[in-house]
Amino acid sequence: MEQLKQVLQLKKDGVAIREIVRRTGISRNAVKRYLSRLQPLPGDQAEDLSNKQLADKAYDNDTLLFATGRQEALMKHFIYGEKELYKTGVNRQLLWLEYKEQHPDGYTYSRYCYHFNIFLKHTDVSMHLEYEAGDMIMIDFAGKKLGYVHPDIGEMVEAQVLYWLAAELPKTIARTLIYKAIAYVLNHFEALIKYTTDSMLLIDNNQLEGQIRAIAVGRMNYLFAGSHRGGELAAIIYSLMATCKLQNIDPANWLEDVLRRIPVQSEDKLIELLPQFWKPLSKVKKVTP
Repeated sequence: MEQLKQVLQLKKDGVAIREIVRRTGISRNAVKRYLSRLQPLPGDQAEDLSNKQLADKAYDNDTLLFATGRQEALMKHFIYGEKELYKTGVNRQLLWLEYKEQHPDGYTYSRYCYHFNIFLKHTDVSMHLEYEAGDMIMIDFAGKKLGYVHPDIGEMVEAQVLYWLAAELPKTIARTLIYKAIAYVLNHFEALIKYTTDSMLLIDNNQLEGQIRAIAVGRMNYLFAGSHRGGELAAIIYSLMATCKLQNIDPANWLEDVLRRIPVQSEDKLIELLPQFWKPLSKVKKVTP
């Protein structure tokens, strides 16, 4: 809202639109659109508006008009549906079914979703939030709790994942994929939830999997190194390339530089050419004789 007020103040001071664009960073078309909607306000009325009123005027939230009775009923339902949509388990199809019960001659599901998207687009004011890491926690709904049917009372009992898996395992067929999956989780449950007690641990090991992908893909190729000595040399080269990646060094640049310097490098200084100690030749201080 501060940017909108700044645009109005600059225009009031006689600043050109091109200069307003440069100072605020807002696109030229957006500035013209805001001014066309806010300029008709007499006097200093725009400055007296609240942030919500100013946003409604600038973003044209009040222009979604409905002429017919069916559209007016749809509009009232959207106002109700927008709040309901935030509740757990509520989706657009359920809202449409409720709408059709009240208005049998109402819109089909596809047209309902089309108009609902337009309604949400005009009523939702987006903004840019800036915050430092650790200032807030983003929590997403992971679904309702799982449950199982109690054998004695025949009612659904909500349970945590561990208890649900323990109750479902005897119902599965032994040695099937689902049986093996549930058994694996039960046998390693403490290790699987370890990341929830230690903030240094990640929920997955995708980064590690990415690093060892090259080794896993080329595993069969290593059987054809030619000889045992060839396999040892290949292992050394792979180790050097991996060290370059850990040091954020381009392996091609490192290898080209090292091959040029090896013939003139003294034996006691060969260790300086290893990736963890390597410095480009341009950064090595030249000692004059």
